Amino acid sequence: MKVKEMKYSELSRWIQQLEAKGHTASPQYKGAVEERSLRLRLGLRVGVSLLGIIRNAQAGQYSTYGDLADANDLPFPKVRHSMNGQTGHLEDLGRWCKSRKLPPITALIVNTDNLDSGDLEPPALDGFIEGVKRLGYVVTDPAAFLKQCQAAAFEWVKTQAAFDLVLKLKKEVVER
Repeated sequence: MKVKEMKYSELSRWIQQLEAKGHTASPQYKGAVEERSLRLRLGLRVGVSLLGIIRNAQAGQYSTYGDLADANDLPFPKVRHSMNGQTGHLEDLGRWCKSRKLPPITALIVNTDNLDSGDLEPPALDGFIEGVKRLGYVVTDPAAFLKQCQAAAFEWVKTQAAFDLVLKLKKEVVER
């Protein structure tokens, strides 16, 4: 059965099964995550959000939920509650990155009050850690893991691969 023909519950279950089997690099997984994201996100698009996060990171800056809403040209109050949780937009961004062997770029999304430090308040840190654990990361020290992911993401956005991805995402966004 094609992912476009699956019911939402079937699609979510299939994504979980692929994750449990470690098949997050497969084309089927990538397609399923993107299809679910399109159905659920009230206009939030993975590629558009990634472009915003990468651009900010290339300027040495963290991003906020508001930045993601702005990048998608959506009002923050409309999309705020579709960001978090196991089926949230940040989870989709994390899946997208993991399936392409990229660092968890979602580590660069922080509360507005912490744009300078990159720290996460305890509930936000808990949510980030729960999300990366669902993706298969092993975490023993949450705060240290966050800083490690942030450093890796800031380093990655300086690479040619990041610049190539930006060009590819720009093209995909324009075509949609």
